[in-house]
Amino acid sequence: MMKTTKPLSGIAAILLCTALTVCICACGDGKKDNRNVSHSDTVSASAVLTDEEWVEKLLREEFETIYEKPYDEVVFTHIKIYTREEIKEIEEVAERTFDEKEIVFDVTFDIKPTDPKDVERFMIPNGTPDGEWSRENYLCGYLVPDGDNGYKLASYGTAF
Repeated sequence: MMKTTKPLSGIAAILLCTALTVCICACGDGKKDNRNVSHSDTVSASAVLTDEEWVEKLLREEFETIYEKPYDEVVFTHIKIYTREEIKEIEEVAERTFDEKEIVFDVTFDIKPTDPKDVERFMIPNGTPDGEWSRENYLCGYLVPDGDNGYKLASYGTAF
């Protein structure tokens, strides 16, 4: 009887090790790039996206809509999320009452048009030309909750 249990114990141990290996490989190292999350992923994405990532995600989607000419790359060089106390100090929005879930932000980004001849078009209204790039473009605005777990871009521009 002992001879039979030892081989079964060995098989059970091998199966357990295999299952653990599969789980570890399937889960990965926990690092995930959530910047390219689609609208259909909004429910699950809100649990993993930071406020900064929401701002970047929604602005990238907006850029796809507003820029008539294609661009190769957008690099966000600064994303600032304002606290409720900081919002009170911004004269243009101090009188507006923001819900606790709303995200007030400002960003600086660089954008590289597909055609280098279009760089001036991508500088409007406040970028700086740098070779094939429009650098230090500035936007500010806010996001509002969209359903239970997502956000939408409610307002943005070059000033609050």
